Amino acid sequence: MKKLLLLSALLIFACTDDEGNPCVYEPTLTTQAATDITETSATLNGIISIVSENCDVPNNTEQGFVYSTEIQPTLEDTQVNVNGTNITTTIEGLLPNTTYYVRAFLTNNFGDFYGNEISFSTEELDLTPPVITIIGDNPLEINIGEDYTEFGATATDDIDGDITQDIIIDSSNVNTALAGNYTVSYSVSDLSNNSTSEQRVVIVIDNSLLLNCDGNPVPTIVYGTQEWTVENACNITYRDGTPIPEVTDSDEWVNLTTGAWCYYNNDPTKHRLYNYYALMGIHDNDETTPNKEFAPEGWHVPTVDEWFTLESYLVENGYNYDGTTTENKLAQSMASNSGWISLSDIYGQPDDPGAPATVQSNNNSSGFNAFPVGERRETGYFSVGGIALEGVRTGFWLSSVGSPFGNSNFYCIGIGCGSNSTGFVYMDEIEGSSVRLVKD
Repeated sequence: MKKLLLLSALLIFACTDDEGNPCVYEPTLTTQAATDITETSATLNGIISIVSENCDVPNNTEQGFVYSTEIQPTLEDTQVNVNGTNITTTIEGLLPNTTYYVRAFLTNNFGDFYGNEISFSTEELDLTPPVITIIGDNPLEINIGEDYTEFGATATDDIDGDITQDIIIDSSNVNTALAGNYTVSYSVSDLSNNSTSEQRVVIVIDNSLLLNCDGNPVPTIVYGTQEWTVENACNITYRDGTPIPEVTDSDEWVNLTTGAWCYYNNDPTKHRLYNYYALMGIHDNDETTPNKEFAPEGWHVPTVDEWFTLESYLVENGYNYDGTTTENKLAQSMASNSGWISLSDIYGQPDDPGAPATVQSNNNSSGFNAFPVGERRETGYFSVGGIALEGVRTGFWLSSVGSPFGNSNFYCIGIGCGSNSTGFVYMDEIEGSSVRLVKD
């Protein structure tokens, strides 16, 4: 049962002092409005004033605040002791989005005294992080040596509103003197300590370098008088920036007469394949329009003769699997050392000695690193007879037509899982294959 409310009470006790004067004990308790209210805390404020005449000092005096989620809180509810006249204290551990009732209190051997009641409601619990919106391009490309300009970002919170001024931007790792990919970080927290972050990718481009689609330098190796890329091309534009379209639909692919690319099996985690029109720069159906350049400045798609030169160099320098310096037994030395599927697993027939699928740890002594990414056939599919071509073979387009066999076929150089040599493959221009580049 709650105790009797005595507000600003004037008590005259029956006792008297030594001269017979009556004891007058009059406490005045004022509960003031709560301040600094959050989801789980609030500051309580009040004033306790006492008039005492002809009375002994009260025993065991306690004062402060009582509070509860029900009206008229008493000492049977939560009690916080605060000494002094102008009393204030911050209480923690409150429930979010909840109304509390508070009274100042005083208790001693004269009785229990309470001030007026005030109420306050805690803030709604905020669990939603703010949203950062980066201004400008992301990724942002700049040329080597060019100053980095920070375009900034905005930040909004569902409760706190616009908190853009609180964003912390860190662009300290951007080095415009060195080509590569860098990140600028943006972070912000709302008043409930919900934080979020975003990143802008800054690509510093050195036009004298050949970069891959991740913005990193493409690895190359010099073989004799030629410098070859040893990573598949991943262009999605021609040299002048004209887009090369991605085509996923099989029917659309087989009816193309212009350049296109696709991922193997239309899977973005796989390598990019191109039709012959793409590497020849045929970007529209207007015969009067000049073709585009597929390769970046300073590079080109190799010819048949350049492939022969590469093969000759490798054979003569002992890259055949058996160490001989005649004939073409280069498949193992040019193949990647993982990803190949044995013919015995597909057809039940043995692989040639020195084939890429035999002992894959022996592969790639030349560093050419031909991975079995597969092809897209003239049907628009990525398999032949139900056999997926990934892991079985890979091919690289050559730009020459008709050489060296005197006919009009389009040519691709192929490496198969079960053969120990590289070989020319007759291709239709609508088929999809990989591309390597040779420096001009």
